[in-house]
Amino acid sequence: MSATADELYWINAAYYNSGVAFTDGSVYKCDLAKDAGRCLPNTTRKLHESFGTAYVRAVRAVAPPLGELAPTSAGCAAGCQHLCLRSSCRCAVGQRGAERCRPVDEFVVYEDSKVVRSICLPAEDSSRCQAFVPFLAGLRLRKTERTGFDYDSLTRELYYGGKNAIYRADLDTGNSTILLYQRAVFFGPLALDWMTKNLYYTEIEQRGNVSFYILKVLSARPDVDAEKSSSMLWELGKIHTMATCPWKGYLFLSVFHNGAGRFHMRRINVDGTDMTILAGLNDTTFFSIDHPNEKLYTINNVTSMLVRSDFDGQQIENVSLVEGVADVTGFLVNDRVIYLKYRSRMIKLDKQTGKSLGEVDLEPYDSDMSMNLKLHNATMFGIYDANPCATGNGGCDNFCFALSGKDGSGLKKICRCFDGVVCHGDTRSGMELAEIIKNKM
Repeated sequence: MSATADELYWINAAYYNSGVAFTDGSVYKCDLAKDAGRCLPNTTRKLHESFGTAYVRAVRAVAPPLGELAPTSAGCAAGCQHLCLRSSCRCAVGQRGAERCRPVDEFVVYEDSKVVRSICLPAEDSSRCQAFVPFLAGLRLRKTERTGFDYDSLTRELYYGGKNAIYRADLDTGNSTILLYQRAVFFGPLALDWMTKNLYYTEIEQRGNVSFYILKVLSARPDVDAEKSSSMLWELGKIHTMATCPWKGYLFLSVFHNGAGRFHMRRINVDGTDMTILAGLNDTTFFSIDHPNEKLYTINNVTSMLVRSDFDGQQIENVSLVEGVADVTGFLVNDRVIYLKYRSRMIKLDKQTGKSLGEVDLEPYDSDMSMNLKLHNATMFGIYDANPCATGNGGCDNFCFALSGKDGSGLKKICRCFDGVVCHGDTRSGMELAEIIKNKM
């Protein structure tokens, strides 16, 4: 919807093939002012005709900032705060409400057919609500490939990977920039420590019939050149999912062990040290972290059981039997609800009892929805004051890692230099190898 004129733009997406919706990709526009707020044949124009593989997946109308939107009452019973559409008031994108519009402060970010979209939470109150304008993400992947996807609630920036590059996208503008580029490299799962802006990512190497995942970390701080800030941590088997817990200084991973022929749940410190196999959570593929309650929720791909445990993989409790586990493409835990995503639908479960709470009403989407699903909640994913790296990068020039103290006294700071940089004695600062060689000549 254009915020400055009574014009509506849309993409045809309601075509069905054996019950599954897909995007047609033709773009239409209608002038609501010409026909009393209705889109009729004489007020509708086709702006773009899709053909072959050249079809549009997302569209946005350029609009001024919300503060510049003038209230309007044309066709509405009372003046509207933002928009008047078909004789009723509507909020602009990023806002929700009936009488008064307010910012959408909690929502799900997900990706479908390379378009990034939103679900306003609570999901039962998401009608006519969009947290941001959908935009196209250049993932450049095949259906069989698992790409990286993580989100920073503090900066409203999305990180995603794929063939040749890792990207950072602004959720409000849809603009993407290349954070890291490596030709002929496929980047797999990634995870962001939103407090330190350390981004953990994987480079996938194929050696014969076996895939090896090189786990690395780079600094995504805006004042750092990400191309020069990486450091290798581990070489592992196939990594299915990974996520950080900055409150504890942990990185969790579900990793396929080539020798054992099964997935292992592993926990390592954020600096790559002290890898621990959580044996009670073997055969885990998907998992999600309940940060406020310090719990892990995992899906066992053999027993199809959704379970929760503590961060040591102990105190395991069965939550729910997951039907059609082979079709599950991701899930997340939020407050009192678990959102479980399948290839062509999304359901809700009660977090404590595991009972079904029904399906989430989504707009039509592709039958091969990706595994990409993240939560926006600036309170839950905020700054932990006791994290020594959260302010000023902890005084470190390169990496700052916050690790749990072995004596249980809280988080401790460790500085570390990027690969290719030699640290000084205090390890807080360093000098590039090229500069050291130059000084010696």
